[in-house]
Amino acid sequence: MQQAAQGLAKGAAVVFRGLRQVYGTTVALEEFSLEVGAGEFLTLLGPSGSGKTTALNALAGFIEMTSGHIAIDGVPISALPTEKRNIGMVFQNYSLFPHLDVLDNIAFPLRMRGVPRRAARERAQAALDLVRLPEYGRRMPHQLSGGQKQRVAFARAIVFEPRVLLMDEPLGALDLKLREAMQLEIKQFQRQIGCTVIYVTHDQGEALTLSDRIVVMDKGRVLQVGTPKEIYDRPHTRFVAEFIGVNNLLPVAGGAAGEAVLEGVGAVAAAVPAGARWAALRPEVLRAAPGEGPIAATITDVIFLGDVVRYAARCDRGATLVFSQRREPGGSAHAIGARVAFPIDPADIVFLAE
Repeated sequence: MQQAAQGLAKGAAVVFRGLRQVYGTTVALEEFSLEVGAGEFLTLLGPSGSGKTTALNALAGFIEMTSGHIAIDGVPISALPTEKRNIGMVFQNYSLFPHLDVLDNIAFPLRMRGVPRRAARERAQAALDLVRLPEYGRRMPHQLSGGQKQRVAFARAIVFEPRVLLMDEPLGALDLKLREAMQLEIKQFQRQIGCTVIYVTHDQGEALTLSDRIVVMDKGRVLQVGTPKEIYDRPHTRFVAEFIGVNNLLPVAGGAAGEAVLEGVGAVAAAVPAGARWAALRPEVLRAAPGEGPIAATITDVIFLGDVVRYAARCDRGATLVFSQRREPGGSAHAIGARVAFPIDPADIVFLAE
């Protein structure tokens, strides 16, 4: 634990090859192939039923896959039982033993590995120090807050210095404020211990905050893999564009050379790629100017979000565009009923084929 706390431990590379999982007539995972770099923080992101937890459980050894292979640092593990894979795991419900104090909860994985009680408790205390709860060793789980339970669960998962750590919706039971604070702490802990983290969530904001890379999944398939910036700025499909953040998705109604016709909006200066069916525009790239113009609209809704104000505007040709502007002290907001015009930069449009 001392070595891990100093950031000297190394994460392991994980490779999934052609995983497939079928339950009766339901395909939970289809041709799931992925390479995770050593020390990477990778998030599996998708709605319920997308296959992300199935992939995690396959790596942990909780389920036997219908087909496919998994390797850690080049060593096949599909035939290894769970306890031989040396993988840490943090669950949403914490899974702490109610009859054991915090220190014994954390020491439990070490005791199962034959570490003597005194040495196990010393290493458990080092893990408790890492998660900044040094004085909580004698407390019982029912005496802890949700955030403290999550830290203890994290300490227990890393106390035996796994090179791979799996986290399945670990913050789902926490309130928003605490969840945001724990996101930052998890990332800091991961940097300190240096292990590879594979994280499962359906929360897009959580994935964007924590991840080195994000894997967007739906219906058992991988739709896109990339950095948070790549996923957000350049989605490959309509599903990804809609699932990550807020987006204006407009059908491409046609276009001539150097011009795209967006349904309900009108013509904009942009080259339409072959096969493009949709145009995506993030709210923050739209700049509404008071007055009239080729793309004119009327403000229909104003949503105050603190540092940002989000607006909805109905274009004269029928489409509703959502746009946002950062609120500045003394700045004036657009009022409901105000007329605005949109100059659209073609560089801000993402064209999608599906």
